[in-house]
Amino acid sequence: MMTDVEVFEEAVASGLAKCASRVEHVATARWRLSFDNGQVLPATARIDDAWLVIDAAVPQRGRKTRRSPKRLWDLLRLNAQIASQARFVVRPSDRSVHLRAEMPLDEEGGASAERARLAGEGCKAAFKRFVGNGRCHTALADDASRAAEAGGAGCDLVALCGDTGWDCAERASGSVSVGLDVPSGAYRALVAARQEDVVSLSVDVADCESMKARSRNALGLMLLTASGIVRMVRAAAGASGDRQMARLEVIAGPAPTATELVHALSALSVACRLCGAEARALQGDEEVARRYLSSRGCSS
Repeated sequence: MMTDVEVFEEAVASGLAKCASRVEHVATARWRLSFDNGQVLPATARIDDAWLVIDAAVPQRGRKTRRSPKRLWDLLRLNAQIASQARFVVRPSDRSVHLRAEMPLDEEGGASAERARLAGEGCKAAFKRFVGNGRCHTALADDASRAAEAGGAGCDLVALCGDTGWDCAERASGSVSVGLDVPSGAYRALVAARQEDVVSLSVDVADCESMKARSRNALGLMLLTASGIVRMVRAAAGASGDRQMARLEVIAGPAPTATELVHALSALSVACRLCGAEARALQGDEEVARRYLSSRGCSS
């Protein structure tokens, strides 16, 4: 009889083979990959406690660029354009930029192959956007917000969110507001349907409509670093109603279960506990932003 790890291994390897140009099994539940989408991106994949984790160091143009916080705001805006579970993060240990995708695997292994394929395809598509025209795309992603509010997924969001047991309230748009597990009680996640049965969960953490450059740089560094710490959570920036907001979000899907939404809501709660108050402080105080950047060895 196959063990759980062996079931996951077989399924994940099958899924990765459909999206990667090279898949090398290097140890139990660990692989080296190459994604080829106009440019080759080396990556790793591993199964960690019934989670699939795909990670790739994003090539940068020199050490100075890698350590500068100025371009990180572009990554927040780029993250907002990614419809999959892939996301750009900053690794806390050295502030290097990584492309990452994480998702829980199906308990029986049946859906794991397709989830692995979708995670890999998401990474390929995100990296293609990153290298498009030789630079990070900088246009604000209003489309993602409009798609989220417009809906389009086939699942019953109200019933799905109700099954999580969390504090839920249906909105007129068809989305659902869910109270997060944060002591202040000030954070609620918006759960909204997107196309192809994909569900997004997001919480605004800072108004960046008139934010100055130093605060924006500091906020970008902090949120992307938090995203590199908390599994599933993506830092993004884009339109929220009539304002430009920085947010934390999770893309769940396809056709997520209530258990997956619980994972996502728990992750967002941890992220808001970790940096929600700090994000509001950086939003309007340039001196706080300067000190934050200085404490991390950044001059601006």
